[in-house]
Amino acid sequence: MLLRRLALAGLMATCATGAWADLKGPRELPPAGFTGQQYVDSAGCVFLRAGLAGQVNWVPRVSRDRRQICGQIPSFTPEPAVTAAAEPAPPPRRAADPVDTVASAPTPPPR
Repeated sequence: MLLRRLALAGLMATCATGAWADLKGPRELPPAGFTGQQYVDSAGCVFLRAGLAGQVNWVPRVSRDRRQICGQIPSFTPEPAVTAAAEPAPPPRRAADPVDTVASAPTPPPR
């Protein structure tokens, strides 16, 4: 049984030509705890979970004409960028109080 699976995998690998060469993996992998069978990356391309002996691979989902299916709603929304809270603007400066222009009388010299 194992030999048959390996032979089938080898046959599939050697038959991969033309359109299959254009297929790419997900833009980013799903989180470690993701258990779904289908995953849509941030570009909207669909991938199916495949694997053997605990090894997980994400295989592109294709249409009947072997074109990768994209344009779907992503499985996870991107995390919003964390921005530092803007400090409040300082209050506007008031114009300096006008200087009293009245001349004061000179003080007499000390005796």
